[in-house]
Amino acid sequence: MGYNVSKNLATASEAIAEVKSVIESDANAHMTAEWGTHLQKANEHLEELKTTMDNAKTAYDNAVAKNSDDKYV
Repeated sequence: MGYNVSKNLATASEAIAEVKSVIESDANAHMTAEWGTHLQKANEHLEELKTTMDNAKTAYDNAVAKNSDDKYV
């Protein structure tokens, strides 16, 4: 189970990066001042979400490692 949670968190972070890339590509094709403002806000939210997902994965992996270490000490 632990592997699946960690893998799902990593996959979510990768998906966020892909969404960001698509948004940037679309914005470059249709750039206006308004699009630029929306793109900036979207990027800020995506970065925050990616950081949260990465932190969750790290915390989960650390908890699993600590729990595993405690069981075998």
